[in-house]
Amino acid sequence: MPVARGTRFDARSIIVVAATVVAVALLLGGMFLYLARNGENVRLGDNQFADLNAERTAKKIAEDGPIQFPDVAGGGRVVNLSHVGTDPQTGWYVFDARSPGAAKECLLDWDRTKQVFVDRCNAASTYPIEGPGLRQYAVRVDPQGRLVIDFNVDPQTTTTVVLPTTTKK
Repeated sequence: MPVARGTRFDARSIIVVAATVVAVALLLGGMFLYLARNGENVRLGDNQFADLNAERTAKKIAEDGPIQFPDVAGGGRVVNLSHVGTDPQTGWYVFDARSPGAAKECLLDWDRTKQVFVDRCNAASTYPIEGPGLRQYAVRVDPQGRLVIDFNVDPQTTTTVVLPTTTKK
């Protein structure tokens, strides 16, 4: 009775497979190193958010206060949207919903009675409705009356350098 033999690999096949595995591993490792070093420059998703009607949103903010938007990409960028004045074409502000350097859970909440944002982790840190001292994002109203928020504008050119208001107990 004949005995079946298993697949045999010759030295050439083993070398080709090994070289391919090493090349793929080096390519993937290089990609991970690039992303680790340049992660801030990698942009995934849409650069702009343009789904809000300016007039309706201005009315909602006038009634209920500024709107907080959680980051859909894992909570890394939570922002507040506020509006000042009666003209829905102007007076828009979009800024980080955390004090600079604050922990992830330390969001800013709108205090309707005092008309300021208050840091959840440090109630002495407050910010006016325009968000001075916080990272700002470009916002405009397009010809269709929609708010357009651009999250990729260089914060160095849009940040207002004003310290938050602090109250002493």
